[in-house]
Amino acid sequence: MTLLVYPVVEFLDEPTCGVDPVSRKHLFQMIKRLSSSAVLMTTHRMEEAERLCDLIAIMVNGSIVCYGSPTYLMETYGGGYEVICAVDMGKSNENEVRRQLWNKLP
Repeated sequence: MTLLVYPVVEFLDEPTCGVDPVSRKHLFQMIKRLSSSAVLMTTHRMEEAERLCDLIAIMVNGSIVCYGSPTYLMETYGGGYEVICAVDMGKSNENEVRRQLWNKLP
C-alpha cells in the first residue's frame, strides 16, 4: 500500500514471496515507477534483484561478500558451475551405473 504514495524511502522484505506471476509482474512495474524513491529490498531471487536493482549486495552469514551493479556481478561471478562425469561402463550396465551415482549423492 505504501507504494501508492511514492515514498521517499521504501523498505521491502521479500516483496514477491507467495505472489502469483501476474501480480509479480505488476508489482515489478510499480517498484520501477519509484524512480525518485530510494528502495531497499531483500530477496532470495537473483533474477528479481537483476530486474529491479541498480546496486546489489550479496550477504553470506550476515556479512556482505560482494557488492555492485547487476552487470558487474554477473560478469564477475555469473560463470556458474560445470560438472563433467566420465563413467567406464566396463561390465556394468547403464542402470547399475545410474544406481551407483545416485547413491553417492549427498
